[in-house]
Amino acid sequence: MTKLRQQKGFTLVELAIVLVIIGLLIGGILKGQELMTNARATATVVQFKAVEAAMNTFLDSRGALPGDFDGNNQIPGCGNTPGSGPCSIPDATAHNGIIGDPNWPLTQGQYSGALAGGLEKYEPGLFWFYLAATGLLSGIDGTSLPADPAGPFFGKDLPETKFGGGMLVGNGDGAPTRYGSRAAAPGGNVTITGTLLSLVVDPVALNDIGTPGAMLLKPTVAAQIDRKADDGLPGGGAVQAFGNAGCVDNTNMVQSLYNEGNTSRDCGLYVGIGN
Repeated sequence: MTKLRQQKGFTLVELAIVLVIIGLLIGGILKGQELMTNARATATVVQFKAVEAAMNTFLDSRGALPGDFDGNNQIPGCGNTPGSGPCSIPDATAHNGIIGDPNWPLTQGQYSGALAGGLEKYEPGLFWFYLAATGLLSGIDGTSLPADPAGPFFGKDLPETKFGGGMLVGNGDGAPTRYGSRAAAPGGNVTITGTLLSLVVDPVALNDIGTPGAMLLKPTVAAQIDRKADDGLPGGGAVQAFGNAGCVDNTNMVQSLYNEGNTSRDCGLYVGIGN
């Protein structure tokens, strides 16, 4: 007679233990990702605070904003007289207290062609060159700007963020017509005036708006940065959002909020510095 071999399976207790272990592992992974995101958000805030401190140090020591300075002979690697050498800018636009165009919209890739000319648009590149050349800001190749023929690139010529992309600098006048759809999506006008940083995907191309998911930050990350540095609201304060419609939730009748349930990269940020 053939004996049937009895096969022993898992008990309910053993299965429950396995499921608990799997749940703990998943929870640990998600918590680790959350901690990493939080650390990157903190590092980003520290980064633009460092830019602000470097800018103010330059302003205090030389009486002008970096990039808007007409004393080229005081900057390593520049010409000996204002308006000459690799840092050449028209004297008329230097030392006017404005970096670049007075109404620069910051997200439209004005670095394209601007680093090779002698216009006000030259100054946003010189800003980073001056800070790097004078040792006030690290992480930038000061020998590449303002005239990197193949660039500029984030992480080389311009500062890169922990989320990729990087920072541009310019001047805002608060007028909504300067920003177009970039201000309309969050449900309000960008009201920051003066020197601004803009967190974008690319320094030249217009790939930071219009296509869902094509921008730099998820709404939850933008909200984290805003809360760490400002009031946590996309439409007010020193940190304000721009981007696709998915960036901001406008259903609140009192004020717009970040749409933190959206996991698509639909946000960019403006950060006022030194105002």
